[in-house]
Amino acid sequence: MKIIALVRFADGAPVDWAGLAAATTGGGPPPRMLRVIESPVGSAYRPPSDPDPMSNSALYDAAAIWDDAAGVPDFTAVSGADCLHAWQVEPTERFRRARQGAEDEAITLLGRLMFHADLPDPAAKRCWAHHTALAEKVHVGASRYIQNWITRAITPDCPPVRGLPELRFPDRKALIEGFFDSDRGRDEVVHDTSHFVASGPRLFLAAPTLREWSGEA
Repeated sequence: MKIIALVRFADGAPVDWAGLAAATTGGGPPPRMLRVIESPVGSAYRPPSDPDPMSNSALYDAAAIWDDAAGVPDFTAVSGADCLHAWQVEPTERFRRARQGAEDEAITLLGRLMFHADLPDPAAKRCWAHHTALAEKVHVGASRYIQNWITRAITPDCPPVRGLPELRFPDRKALIEGFFDSDRGRDEVVHDTSHFVASGPRLFLAAPTLREWSGEA
């Protein structure tokens, strides 16, 4: 099963990377651990459902993604967490393409989306799946697009969320230059997603530096 956790730590507390890794249960592989960064594209992407994108980096400090968890993570291993939201998801990979031979996915755009309340699950899934063709055409710098449908909240007090899309880029240059193929493409994405996305912040994630990993930053 796939688990996605978003964590904010208390003011002044370092990210407990070791605790996030130790949360793995059942002998499965450790999670991909990512830090939340400020938007590399600034306010160039400001859909109506996310009117203040520059503030989103303050919502969380880190993300942990178990792509193939053997069991539900034990988050009691994580110290200093002020807020921890985790969900089990059903992932669907919509496209994957090589970018100049790069295998690494350096930056991930992760959405925490709530779809329109009047859309039942089957209709929301259809709208989201239909968005794939446009996303592949417009997000020319992206190497991978995964739609993660929420199946259940694992931790208490999770905000209302129905989807956690991952749009991965091989490097910062690919993101900045290829987030959209054009202004028209950006407008098409904003228009299309407005039909099914009601609200939700978009977060940018990157691997922690050695200094951050050691708690020095």
